[in-house]
Formats: sequence, C-alpha cells, structure tokens
Amino acid sequence: MAQPNHKKRVLLVDDERMVLNVYQTALRRAAPDWEVEIAESGPKALEMMRERAFDIVVTDMRMPEMSGSQLLAELQEHHPATARVVLTGYTEQERVLQSIGSVHQWLSKPCNVKTLQNTLARIFDLQEHIHEPWIKEIAGKIRSLPSLPELLFRVLDELQTPYSTPEQIASFVCRDAGMTARLLQLVNSAFFGFSQPVRDVTEAVQLLGVGTVRALALSMKVFSCFDIKDYPGLDAHKLYYESLVVGTLARNLLAVDSADTPEQEAAFTAGLLRGVGCLVLATSLRDTYSELLAEAGKSQQPLPEIEQKALGITHAEVGAYLMGLWGLPVQITEAIGFQYRPSSSANRGLNALTGLHVAQAIVGASRAHETPRLSVPMDTAYLRECGVEEHLPRWEALFHQRDRQSPN
Repeated sequence: MAQPNHKKRVLLVDDERMVLNVYQTALRRAAPDWEVEIAESGPKALEMMRERAFDIVVTDMRMPEMSGSQLLAELQEHHPATARVVLTGYTEQERVLQSIGSVHQWLSKPCNVKTLQNTLARIFDLQEHIHEPWIKEIAGKIRSLPSLPELLFRVLDELQTPYSTPEQIASFVCRDAGMTARLLQLVNSAFFGFSQPVRDVTEAVQLLGVGTVRALALSMKVFSCFDIKDYPGLDAHKLYYESLVVGTLARNLLAVDSADTPEQEAAFTAGLLRGVGCLVLATSLRDTYSELLAEAGKSQQPLPEIEQKALGITHAEVGAYLMGLWGLPVQITEAIGFQYRPSSSANRGLNALTGLHVAQAIVGASRAHETPRLSVPMDTAYLRECGVEEHLPRWEALFHQRDRQSPN
C-alpha cells in the first residue's frame, strides 16, 4: 500500500505519443500530487515497472509489438498489486471480453479526462484503505471468482433458449456471486457508457443484452479453474445460499420501510457478494485460512473477529477492495466492507449498508449453532444514530414470518 508520504504513481501506456501527452498534462494539472509517467509500448512499460513500482497502469488495448492483453497478463503475473485499467474503443468489445480476467476497469476511448481522473482517484482511495500490502497482491491475482458448476451450466442453457426473458436469465445469474460480480463490473464500467450506476442484475441483463451476457458466462467457464472442493473447511454451497438469504432479507427490510429502490437493489447485491472475501482468502491462503476456519468452528467465535486478530483484516474488507477494483457502485462496496462495523462508515440512514448489517445479524442469530459463524451482533449504537432502532422488532418478525427460506 502507498504510505502517506508515498506519491501516487500512474503509468499511461499507448503507442500514440500525442494521446499520452494530452492525458499526462491534463492529469498533472488536475492532480498535482500524482506522479504521472508515460510509456509508448508494452515492453517499455514493463521495463519501467521493473525499475520502480506504480500503483495504477492505464493501457490502450490495440498496440504494436505487444498488445494491451499481453501487457495486462504480464502485469497480473509479475506486478499483481498494481491496479489495471484499460482504454479501448467500442469496436473492440471482443477484445475486452477476452481480457476480462486480467482487467480491473475499462474506459472508452477517447476518454474524458475528468472520467479518467475520477476512476483513478477512486482506486487510490481503495488502496489507501488497505493497510496490508499482501491483500493488494492476492486481489490482483484473482482472475475470476469460482462459479458453482451446476449454476453456470444452467445459466448457459437459459441463455441458449430463444424465449428466455431478462428476468429469467437474471434469476439464474444472481444465484452465483462470481457471475453477479462480473456482470455488474462490466455494466458499470465506463466502456459501456451508462449514465447511472447499475445495481440490479435484471437491469444489467437488459442493458448489456443476451449476447454480451452469454459471452460473459462463457468467459467465466474458461477462467473458473477453481474446484469448490478445494476449500478446506469452507462450504461454498452453504456460503452462496446463506448469502442469498441475507441479500433477500436485506432488500426486504428496506422495502418494508419504503427505502429508495436503488438502495434496496444495492442491499440485495451486496448480500449476494458479502462472502466474496472468504473465497479470495481461501484460494490465496489455503492452509492458513483453513486453520482460521477450524478455529472459528471450535471456539464459536465469529469468523470476522478471528480474521481480524490473525490477519489484521476481515473477509469483508478484502471482498470490498476487490469489488471496488472491479468498479462496482460505491453503495455496494461500502455495504460489503462495513457490514460488520457500520459505525466506521460515514453513512447513516435507511440504506444498503444498514439493510445488509441488520440482515446478516438476524440470519446469523438464527444459525448460531452452525459453524463457522460469518455474522456478528448488531451495532445498536449505529442503528440508533440512523434513527431505525425502533424498526428492529418489525424486521425480525419479517424474517421469521418468511420462515427463513432462501430463494430458489
């Protein structure tokens, strides 16, 4: 992670010198505290990376000598902690989908300097909140989140059915955390140019179209090289389906009190993705994380508390960092990252974070006998500050009335 006295470093890569000069000059003027360097080819960029570290690399996709895809693959392999942003034209959608495993965010070319600056600023903000350097490295190596095979195949079958509706396709996609994350990553990238953040899977399917969603599902089939049996101590099926229960409850809690629809959808999506960090840690730390899961099972302590003590971070922050790198809306990443400690957030009110925090606590309390426990008790001080503490009895009753069933 960049230390407070570390100047934020950006490397711009493009074979067009004029383009590089324009972006470099504009960014230096807009953000004088950033160090913005340029490279006119992939090999030159790698040479510069060997000499000094850069926090973010922004590269063109179509370049001679070494393509953007090749450069991205090299960066992911040898410099995984560096965030990777691509500038690409609308005619290069196939190239975008081919490189999906090694790209954090896409921007359309030509790119408005303000859009580029805002994208880089948000990535820097994410990096500043990660105090463990190894987190950035393991997040940077993730090519794809594991998809449950049977769900992936059902999505592919549904996509091949001529009469499938966006709602039907979304009903299968949203059952899988990895596919949900990648779909929302794509639709929220500046590459597609939608003016408002997209938080709902059905809306994403409608906006992207069946063809793009099919390509996304197929790319996940290629990149999903993880076997769900390879997570010692972690039941991926249980994690996924409990997340569905939590996400559904979070949305319902906000709906019953007439919260804004975008916040309801953000709460649902954040619930689906709440355990993403568990998959990242289980994949990257294997034996160490297996021991932490075993300790959580024996001690009956909440897993986030054990993670914090042993690793200095919880799966919530790891998941939020990765989702933020992938460009998901702030409401979703903040809800994921602060789900266990909402008082640390600047947000207050009837929002996605509140819905997710309450939902995980209610569902967790109903399953206190199960291990490992992902949930922690509710932060009543936070709920009091939000002015929603009086809603708790009604929210708990809503959960019990619905018989604690996960959606099928």
